[in-house]
Amino acid sequence: MICGLIATTLPFSRSAAAQEPVTLGSAAAFVGLALLQGAISYVGGRLLASALGDPVISDAQSWLKNAIAELEAFVSAELRRQLDERVMEQMRADLQGINTNLYQYSSLRASNRLRNKYLLETCDTTTASLVPLSLNYDQALFVTTTAMAYRLFTLYALYELDHDRGHIRSARPTMDDFVRRVSAIRDKVGHQMSPEAHFKINCTIVGETTYTCIGVRDGAPITPLYRAPPTINGRDAFEVMRESIKRRIAPLTEPMQKQADEFLKSANTSIQLAIDGYDKMCRRIGETYSLPAGAPPLLKIGVAKIPAVVVMPGAIVGSHTR
Repeated sequence: MICGLIATTLPFSRSAAAQEPVTLGSAAAFVGLALLQGAISYVGGRLLASALGDPVISDAQSWLKNAIAELEAFVSAELRRQLDERVMEQMRADLQGINTNLYQYSSLRASNRLRNKYLLETCDTTTASLVPLSLNYDQALFVTTTAMAYRLFTLYALYELDHDRGHIRSARPTMDDFVRRVSAIRDKVGHQMSPEAHFKINCTIVGETTYTCIGVRDGAPITPLYRAPPTINGRDAFEVMRESIKRRIAPLTEPMQKQADEFLKSANTSIQLAIDGYDKMCRRIGETYSLPAGAPPLLKIGVAKIPAVVVMPGAIVGSHTR
């Protein structure tokens, strides 16, 4: 989840921002959301400046590991496989290089951009390989959304430089693959983070008159065994015991549900912003873009709000308001 691998100063409208800082847990998604939100924006005539600022994170490698560990704490053993150190280093280095090149390019005067086109061409090559690489790892979902934001920046900048429509058109297969695969990862990880995937209440009848229920987490009992006759105060015993067990395990299930909801909002919003951003690019050349065939649908849930300040190990990412 590595939208914050390279911290930047991220401008966005105050209406989009929560007022309280957030810490590691949801922090990973927000930098990428801000990047996608400003994917093809101009500020003060400076290309890309609406979402790129001075790199300030000093320990990206450590943050990458911590962010992945945070997600893995909520998912199944299948997702707990660690990213290879070499792959992690490659993603970190790629993102840092992309960020630096785009920032340098956005700082150039218009008269100097053409002679420095190589900065964009390097980003084009790097993002073209980074997006499919990060898609191999469910834990790196927000690496992918960040890489896609940078890819949109790059291709739009190339189009603005030489007005070659092929820069925008060439991204369509990558966008289709991105939307399909990230949506599938969103659903898979969201389910695995949900308490419904981990907590169960098992009920059975012993003999003919003893009804029993017990709460379990990943198959292991976490409550005493509840026993009762078929009815309790005129109500079905299973119904009453289930209600009691749900209240008992609520301190465990409610925080997990909140984490799952936040993840789904961030992932779903990232997908929507990527689609919207690329559609805007396509409209510049008389075309459109929408959800590709075969992609899981966008979820009808709330939109993730980008906080004014994101705090994470090694950096604080703040926003400009305008």
